Amino acid sequence: MLQFISRKPFSRCYKILEIKRMITDIISGDLEFDSSKFYYNKIINNSKIKVEMENTATGIKSFGIIQVLNDNKFFDRKNLLILDEPEVHLHPKWQLKMAGIIVKLVKSGAKIVVNTHSPYMIQALIKYARDYKIVDKSNFYLTQKENEMSVIEDVNDNLNKIFELLAEPMNEVYE
Repeated sequence: MLQFISRKPFSRCYKILEIKRMITDIISGDLEFDSSKFYYNKIINNSKIKVEMENTATGIKSFGIIQVLNDNKFFDRKNLLILDEPEVHLHPKWQLKMAGIIVKLVKSGAKIVVNTHSPYMIQALIKYARDYKIVDKSNFYLTQKENEMSVIEDVNDNLNKIFELLAEPMNEVYE
């Protein structure tokens, strides 16, 4: 489990547009709510093609949900977003881009908790937290089951514990 909490003032207009642009670039379009349905507006050769959400890839939906929350000013001081395994259904390249958006939102003042099993996501969150200079606002925890109880350990000083645990299944394959 990772926890990011920023205490910086939140300049909303600029940040809303910046996050929307980032997501639009990644998914080559954006989400729109039209009277009773969500649509993905795919941009091809400067033209929009409207696609119903049920006919849209899950990865695009993941970014689209963040875009819609952002567009509707959800990311303010009173809200907390909990992302449980945001890497699910995302190619590793898109996992890195999702991590970049998460950290950018946190830098802007959003409160976000991320639960992940992806070494790509974890490494990207670490890198972007350093790049955006919010390491002091980033906390890394390892949750494990011990004696029928869940134990949450602060691993900020030893992130290798996370990577060693995630590598165990591959080590078993090669033994």
